[in-house]
Amino acid sequence: MSELEHLREVPDDGLEPAEYALHTLEKLSIVHYYLDGFDRACTRTKRFGGWTYVDSFAGSGHVRVRATNRIFEGSALIGLRSGASKVIAVEASSERVFALRKRFDRAAAGVQYQVEVGDANRALAPLMSDISPRTPVFVLHDPEGTELSWGTVVAVARCNPQRTRKPEQLINFTAGILRLLWVNKEIPEELVDSLDQFFGSSEWIELHKDRRAGRLRAHETLLEAVRLYESQLREVGYEQVLSREIRRENVTQGPPAYHLIFASDHDAAPRIMDAAFRKGFVGQLPMPGV
Repeated sequence: MSELEHLREVPDDGLEPAEYALHTLEKLSIVHYYLDGFDRACTRTKRFGGWTYVDSFAGSGHVRVRATNRIFEGSALIGLRSGASKVIAVEASSERVFALRKRFDRAAAGVQYQVEVGDANRALAPLMSDISPRTPVFVLHDPEGTELSWGTVVAVARCNPQRTRKPEQLINFTAGILRLLWVNKEIPEELVDSLDQFFGSSEWIELHKDRRAGRLRAHETLLEAVRLYESQLREVGYEQVLSREIRRENVTQGPPAYHLIFASDHDAAPRIMDAAFRKGFVGQLPMPGV
């Protein structure tokens, strides 16, 4: 297991593991490496109660890789082992919450945790408002589609006016959104509202119009959509914003699997995240059993 020694492979415990493609391990690797650096950067805060990790689409705690049938600890358990003093996890599926609580109970080792079942767009703001303004916070938003509302991102950023730095946020700019903007077809009306909610405006429509009119190529449309989202994060007040394209394993053509977009107020954060992006490269590694 030397090729993935930073991730914990686990046996099947009989509870539900979420199933994903191999490139999901790259995302988990990036989260692992960034939280490792974030924890070191927060050393001085330990005397004031440490820092908090928040996972807004937490899943069940385990991830099964479809190509190999191997199971790894997911982002919520990575957060639990990261050095955080408290972990807050939100998940809409009651079945996944049941599995996550069982796995947290086994792995907590003294770390305070809170697991909530429900829609992150409703649950997150009140949970964030209860966190002390002196506590550094890292929030992972990892939806599977357009579930994350832009209003939720803003609510996290503005959760407490007494904070000297806003909570850091790492956002999965998901495959479903990228495919809609990649394909040169009319977007179904029922998805327009979802995209408006995700972007927080209708500006993305102009990009799609340019794509359909031939003024933008597919990859240019995706890049402009990512830049639009990044610019909105800056408008909320984030000083440091960067992104990383994650591709499917062994795929160099077509749309990427997703982008990860990161926002922080801390000067050191881009250096730590850039290192995490570089170290987290997993998708092209040959894994036993593939």
